[in-house]
Amino acid sequence: MISVVVPAAEDEQGLVGTLASLVPAAADGAVRDVIVVDAGNAPGVPVIADATGCNYIKGPQARERRLSIGAEAAKGPWLFFLMPGVEPEEGWFREARQFIERTERKGTVDSRAAVFRIRLDGDGGLLRRLFGPPAGSYGLLIHRSFYNSLGGFRHLPAVEYVDLVRRIGPTRIERLRSALFVAERAEEQAKPGSGIGAALLMLRFPARLVARLYG
Repeated sequence: MISVVVPAAEDEQGLVGTLASLVPAAADGAVRDVIVVDAGNAPGVPVIADATGCNYIKGPQARERRLSIGAEAAKGPWLFFLMPGVEPEEGWFREARQFIERTERKGTVDSRAAVFRIRLDGDGGLLRRLFGPPAGSYGLLIHRSFYNSLGGFRHLPAVEYVDLVRRIGPTRIERLRSALFVAERAEEQAKPGSGIGAALLMLRFPARLVARLYG
C-alpha cells in the first residue's frame, strides 16, 4: 500500500529512530517497503538500512534527486516521503489507511495528498513554527499518479519540499490528526539553510528565487 522514501544523510541516530517507528506499520501490512536513499555521508547508513530490511540505494548529494530516485524505486502506489529523525506516532498508519481508502473510493487520488500534525522536539514556540518549513517537509503522503502529474521534486536546493507542497496547494492537502515527532536535527535539515531564506519563503517569495541562495 505505502512505500516510505527516506533521504538519508549523516544523521544515523535519527535514521534509526525513524525506521524503528515504521516497524508496526510494516507488520500491519500498511507499509509495503521502505527505500533509504543515501547521500553517502555516514558509513553506518547502509548497515542500518540492511539490518532493518530496507531497500538501500546510494544516491547523490542533492536531496531532491535522492527523493526522486526513491520514488522511482518504490513498489507501492502511495508514496510517504519522510525525513530521517522524524517519527510518526503510534497508530499513524491506521489514519493514513482511512485517508487512502476514502480517497480511492471517491476517485480523488490524482488531486489529494495528506500531511500530519507536527510536534517539535523541545520548545515548539511561535517563531519556530512561523519560520519553519511547512508540515509536508517532514512527512508527505501522496499517490504516485498525483506526484507524477505534478512533475515530482524539482531541482531547487533546500526548498524542493516547499515547492512541491505549494504546487499541491492548501485546498488539496488534508491534515491528519496523527502527529510526527520531529527531532531538532531533522528540523534543521528540513528548513532552508539561513534565516533569510526562511523569512523569504514565509513572505511567499517564489521557491525558485530562494533556491538560488543555496544553488
